[in-house]
Amino acid sequence: MMQKASIMIAAAALVGAALGWWLGTGDGGSAEQGAGEKKILYWVAPMDPNYRRDGPGKSPMGMDLIPVYEGEEQKEAAGTVRISPAVENNLGVRTGTAERGPVSAKLNTVGIVQLDQDRIEHQHSRLSGWVQKSWVKARGDRVEKGQPLVQIYSPELVKAQRELLAALKSGNRALISASRERLQSLGIPAAEVARVEREGSASEAITLYAEASGYVDNLGVRDGMYITPQTTLVSVGPLETVWVEGEVFPRQGYKVQLGDTATVRADISPGRIWLGKIAKVLPQLDKQMRTLTVRVRVDNPDRTLRPGMFVRLQLDGPELQALTIPREALIRTGRMERVVLAEGDGRFRSVRVRSGREFGERVEILEGLKAGARVVTSAQFLLDSESSVSADLERMDAADRPWVGARVLTMPDDNHYARLEHDAVPAWDWPGMVMGFYVADSAGDDLRKAMESDRRVEVQIRKRADGKYEVLAVRPLSTGHEHHQQMQDSEKGAESHDHHDHHDQEGEYK
Repeated sequence: MMQKASIMIAAAALVGAALGWWLGTGDGGSAEQGAGEKKILYWVAPMDPNYRRDGPGKSPMGMDLIPVYEGEEQKEAAGTVRISPAVENNLGVRTGTAERGPVSAKLNTVGIVQLDQDRIEHQHSRLSGWVQKSWVKARGDRVEKGQPLVQIYSPELVKAQRELLAALKSGNRALISASRERLQSLGIPAAEVARVEREGSASEAITLYAEASGYVDNLGVRDGMYITPQTTLVSVGPLETVWVEGEVFPRQGYKVQLGDTATVRADISPGRIWLGKIAKVLPQLDKQMRTLTVRVRVDNPDRTLRPGMFVRLQLDGPELQALTIPREALIRTGRMERVVLAEGDGRFRSVRVRSGREFGERVEILEGLKAGARVVTSAQFLLDSESSVSADLERMDAADRPWVGARVLTMPDDNHYARLEHDAVPAWDWPGMVMGFYVADSAGDDLRKAMESDRRVEVQIRKRADGKYEVLAVRPLSTGHEHHQQMQDSEKGAESHDHHDHHDQEGEYK
């Protein structure tokens, strides 16, 4: 009987040991798993991190709340918007990078082909008279050097010829020489003078010939017109070299320098490129368009480019160093310029920037960004709107519920009231002082621990609807705030003082 009992006891011990091992293994695994998992602190709305709940659910916009884990509750900058990967994908969020490096200041504009004004030649007559016939009919006609231009009847010419004939009859060499010089001063060719002497008769009309080859830029005579030496018969310019003039805005003037290369393309010859040099930037602005005129000289040996033709003009400006972002990332409003930063982990924030020059599809950023920053290039307007609302709410919250460094002097056992020595509150224009505060339930335990350990903390305070002041939350004192307070203590000492108005209110609290 005793042997049977001993066997039963031994079996029970074995079963107990096995059960204990199994339970211990199960508990240990759960403990390790629990230690490996992050604790969920609270749940927030994807588009508004200020909307918090203790458990999962829906946001006011109908989106699923997302969890915030322990260690991820760091203070975010004002205006930060956090969205889930699913929402980010549905919004089609794309990003680009702020890059610092060389950029080409190319500038595209429209140009108009013109004759090279430096090579245009104007032809006048030294005679007065009437045009009997004109061989050049319209602007743009081709003129070859030596071809007839106009035939003129001139009483002045007839008179000069008759004086020469009379001198020849008199045999007076001095008179003959003077008559010949008279005809030459009137622009009569030597061949015509020789004909007069040979034939012994004066002609009533004379034909004038082209002095240069080119295209007619200006025609000043027609049949039957009366002309004088001031009348321009014709202006002729070659097409082997032409000007291309384009208009640029004054703010783009930095891209234009004398001698820079320019590229010309024309629809008359698709795929062909003409190269030229910037010859001049006119000093005055166009009165109508308020633009700068850039003049480019282009070689045109086959005369494909014609005066009056519109062409595409690309000005190759200097290579510059600049911080740039994709142009579509920049949000321009009437008062400011902004971009939306992609800060990772679904966090986005709108920041103010100052833009500069534009380089094709990128724009220069002068202030507000650093190289390497990720900026949103699509859906940025929605994110910017949400960021602005979030920042405004946080600024309002910061003013209505400021945080302030404080030391707990006394606190009753019920944790509902505390006497604090707090720092200045700039948002409320308060100096540092000692006064009493009611204490919210959520802050009571933390405030008592701070008093018992005699350590300074930061408290969030507010003014209640009944006019009383209350501590809402407690957090450790930041390093910068603690250092600032140490400096104040070293200068002023640890002596505290009461503000009389609030000291009176403290008695009212009690």
